[in-house]
Amino acid sequence: MVEVYPHAEKVYVRLDRKMRERIRSRLEALEAMEHPNRTPQVAQLTGKLRGFYRFRVGDYRVIFEMFPERRVIAVYAIVHRSRAYRSTDI
Repeated sequence: MVEVYPHAEKVYVRLDRKMRERIRSRLEALEAMEHPNRTPQVAQLTGKLRGFYRFRVGDYRVIFEMFPERRVIAVYAIVHRSRAYRSTDI
């Protein structure tokens, strides 16, 4: 199951239709995987964002956390790559 938090949803609805479709498609693919963190498109973050993961869709980064015991992917932020790793944007 994918949970999208309000901040991420606010950005998502402002994106153009094509980018929204690309992000939705990628999230659906990750949701269907047994171990989504083992795919090369997903990177584990470090530093202040340790415990979170990201994947890239064009110039945007989707920052999320996984809860494998509940099979949940919690999307916290969708941000442009120029601002992706600033803690104030997540």
